[in-house]
Amino acid sequence: MLNASPISIGLLVRANVGLTAFRVAAVQAKVFEKTLEEVTDRQEQVVNEQARKSKALRQKVSQQAAEAQGGVDVVVERSESAPANDPAPVANANAQGNKVDLEV
Repeated sequence: MLNASPISIGLLVRANVGLTAFRVAAVQAKVFEKTLEEVTDRQEQVVNEQARKSKALRQKVSQQAAEAQGGVDVVVERSESAPANDPAPVANANAQGNKVDLEV
């Protein structure tokens, strides 16, 4: 039979308190890890969003600078009667040598 002396009861209470404290610490550690993962994910999203905004802003500034400097817009139009892949004009241009005709 178990001895119900005050010494054995005191040891049992201390053991239960220690076990309970360990269980609480284990649960807190799991909660902390989950919270840390969520915060890290949110920070990554914020950094990615800032990078995207920064890239868009750089492109906008670059475009505005190009427009301010002026420039030549090159427009290439393809007629419906011309074949889609016509290597002949390139071959003819190369046949003329390095000659370039510009009309203004």
